[in-house]
Amino acid sequence: MKKITILMMAVLTVCLTSCLGDPEENPIDNVQFATVNFDKASLPTSGAAVGVMLGQSYESENGYVFENAHNEANEGYTVSNNNDIKTAGDENLFSVYSASNNKANQFMFYKPSKTVKTFIQRRDGQPFYPYSIFIAPTTNTMLSVFNGSETEKKFDEKDSISVYIQGCDAQGNLISKSEIKFNFVKNLSLFQLDNYTGYGLKKFVYIQGSNNLWTQLPLYYLGKVSKIYIKMTCNEPSTPLSIALDDFTVVTQETMTDYEKYLNTNK
Repeated sequence: MKKITILMMAVLTVCLTSCLGDPEENPIDNVQFATVNFDKASLPTSGAAVGVMLGQSYESENGYVFENAHNEANEGYTVSNNNDIKTAGDENLFSVYSASNNKANQFMFYKPSKTVKTFIQRRDGQPFYPYSIFIAPTTNTMLSVFNGSETEKKFDEKDSISVYIQGCDAQGNLISKSEIKFNFVKNLSLFQLDNYTGYGLKKFVYIQGSNNLWTQLPLYYLGKVSKIYIKMTCNEPSTPLSIALDDFTVVTQETMTDYEKYLNTNK
């Protein structure tokens, strides 16, 4: 488990954090948590896509399915253990931009689409309580943000990327007020304005991929859901959008009733 302080999404989230704490360090009485970390995924060791599970949805041992809609873009959730932080472009779509990647571990990447929706859900269709998830930048997105290309605009202080994690019902519709918005660039401090006065211009200083850029997001704010949908938006349409995910933690199905009792008595 990656140990990083949870970033707060709202006042309600702050209150829940003080009550719930870390599931490994401060467990709620009679409530258990399960974490999906993709370490046991079988990945190719040769061929054109070494270390990447292309074209397949992934199902964890405890029944959580991460959908993949295989097409030319390979949209959805893809297990990978790549961590090339230097190669830009489409040849390096599935690398995490963080030094904490270990080749013994796998990382889940999400490549959003306007036409395809892919979800995290249980195979048996039962609702569940998500607790937290770790996210990190991908190399393809970050090098585009930092450097641009012939077809992609380099970011300036007006540009931003937002990640939305939505709690959905069984039909995939957003549950009212069940959404977390995360400003990817600002919250990860990838850009920090420097007081550079040459020609009156501003420049950016950004965190390098040689640092640990994994950040834990609290998902308990979503409440009980049947599906989770993740999308990304950017004011600059030429920017390729993808994100790395790991350590998806949920309340176990067996202790959901105790968890609900806890929530009802700590409103």
